[in-house]
Amino acid sequence: MVRAVADATVGEKLGDGSAADKVIYLAAVEGRGLLVVGIAVRYPDQPINPPAGCIAAIRVRNPKYKAITPGSDDSAEAARVGIPISLRGEWSSSPNLWEIAKWDGSIKVRTIDAEAKPGEWSAWTVRR
Repeated sequence: MVRAVADATVGEKLGDGSAADKVIYLAAVEGRGLLVVGIAVRYPDQPINPPAGCIAAIRVRNPKYKAITPGSDDSAEAARVGIPISLRGEWSSSPNLWEIAKWDGSIKVRTIDAEAKPGEWSAWTVRR
């Protein structure tokens, strides 16, 4: 579901044309599975604030953010909120979706390919 929601959201523009990210919050609901429980606009330097019960967030970056892989701001955000954050870039021609999360006291990262198959978790390091 994360892959499908991220891909469907990539082409959708914000009405005001601003340099903001779109954030979709997900929760597991008994008997219904994984559901979208919130959608927000995140401006630069503004933290994401997951609603109660949220188990993951999808952050679709605006086209002005040029980093190809997760950065130190992403690792800090994942550590702060304590839930996995999936990242997809508006600018990206790559089908990869990045997932970054805090597991066992450290930040880990993996990719999810175009067929929605997750890769192996690895220790996060600054990527250039």
